[in-house]
Amino acid sequence: MDRPAAEHVVATAFAAVVFAGRFAVNRTLHLAEATGGLAAAKVVTGFPLTALMGLVVIWAFRRTTKRLITG
Repeated sequence: MDRPAAEHVVATAFAAVVFAGRFAVNRTLHLAEATGGLAAAKVVTGFPLTALMGLVVIWAFRRTTKRLITG
């Protein structure tokens, strides 16, 4: 089996960091019963980080697709 492209490893690692960070922040605030902070964290860690993660994944696949087509 072929090794995964380095870009795919970067995209997967970035997604894992985003999800783990979101979990850590939300869990900490939830256990502290900090509802205002939890609401703010949900907004900040919601769409903006997901959009950034999507851009990283698109970058990885576009980069490797170019290599497959030309290579």
